[in-house]
Amino acid sequence: MKALLRFRRGIERRWAERIRSLMQSHRQIVVAAEQALQRLVRDRALIPIPARVVNPRRFNRARSRD
Repeated sequence: MKALLRFRRGIERRWAERIRSLMQSHRQIVVAAEQALQRLVRDRALIPIPARVVNPRRFNRARSRD
């Protein structure tokens, strides 16, 4: 019984490490993307345009027919 518990805890520990690693990678990607966008905006390489807001319900319904 103790061996099974130890085995399970080992699996949980490895999953926790993977999740922490993925979260760290995600944060790094977000920071890099924000910095890149800030540079583009600062250099005036981007031209702001109005965006249309899409109703998520209509969008999902339209996709389900495909």
